[in-house]
Amino acid sequence: MRRAVLTFLILLQIGAQAFGCNYGINLANPSTYWGSVLSNHRLPFVANKGIVSQGPFLIDTNHRERALLIGPLVVWTQGGAGPEKPLGDIDLTNTRIKIRIKMEYTPRENEVDPRVGGKLVFWFQSRLSHKAVAGGDFEMPWRTANYVYNTDLMPEGTSESTVEIPVTPDLNQWTCLGNNPIDMRPFIGSAANYTCALNQEEFAEAIAHPVDMGALFLLPSQRTDGSNISWLRPARPARTETMENAAFILEEFTIERDSKPLDELADANSCNQSPAPAVHATAQGGGEIPVH
Repeated sequence: MRRAVLTFLILLQIGAQAFGCNYGINLANPSTYWGSVLSNHRLPFVANKGIVSQGPFLIDTNHRERALLIGPLVVWTQGGAGPEKPLGDIDLTNTRIKIRIKMEYTPRENEVDPRVGGKLVFWFQSRLSHKAVAGGDFEMPWRTANYVYNTDLMPEGTSESTVEIPVTPDLNQWTCLGNNPIDMRPFIGSAANYTCALNQEEFAEAIAHPVDMGALFLLPSQRTDGSNISWLRPARPARTETMENAAFILEEFTIERDSKPLDELADANSCNQSPAPAVHATAQGGGEIPVH
């Protein structure tokens, strides 16, 4: 009997470790694959700093209805079309995410300072069920939703801040990013791809099954005098770079959660099956990752 109890406790411990291998640890480490939006290059880990994302950054116009933005820090839970190494399934339901990011920026003469009116926010992206709204068995395309938490990770223009985000399915705490109504290409255009959860239940489903997450910087749309800021190049608006003299340093990204029931401890799908080798230097740029 004693041997059976010991065996059970050992298996329980192994199962718990397997299930929780991406929870409760700082994912801003050299083994976790971090990238940026609209880039297929891995971001480097720098000792005594963290994950470093250096400008320039391509402006993402896919969510133009809500804001023009850059995505300096992204971690994937599922593989996309790029070379990223995913963490595996992550359920954000009732988790607490601790984020500490440092921003380095050198102002230039006659250049718009994006920190004035800009916001650094936590963000996740999910694919919603492709079921017909009116019911039935009609075949529907996947719907992709992007949500940002309504808290500035760098309030009042601070260069460094630690923020703890309680992830709950309360839509009042989140903002759905819109699409680019100008991009009307069927199936691959922003207007066709991006949507919002239809109700609280569907939003809870999105929180439980994110495909990627990280930090976005929402560019300000106006100057302090109320005049509009023209961020995009007229000739190639979808390939406009900005913030060349900026760097985002991720020092901590920890997902905390309560213990799971015993019957779920054996589920090891959330584990990183093959940690990506450490990278200590890289360059940004390159092709788009279609999921954004």
